[in-house]
Amino acid sequence: MKLGVATGVIAVNPLVAAPRPRAARSIPRHWTPEQAREFLGLMEGDRTYPIWAFLLGSGLRIGELVVAVGER
Repeated sequence: MKLGVATGVIAVNPLVAAPRPRAARSIPRHWTPEQAREFLGLMEGDRTYPIWAFLLGSGLRIGELVVAVGER
């Protein structure tokens, strides 16, 4: 639009008065300690239990664990 105004193709940029859109912010969802304990109770005996226990205890996200393991 700026180029159109500069070259005389349009007289006024109609976007100047338009409000800029704002990105919607999402609120991260976290488990309560009770939910985490219930999940670990359900996973007990599963071969992935140590990974889940580590993630919940450390606060790491799954993607951060994958990156950390991939750097070895």
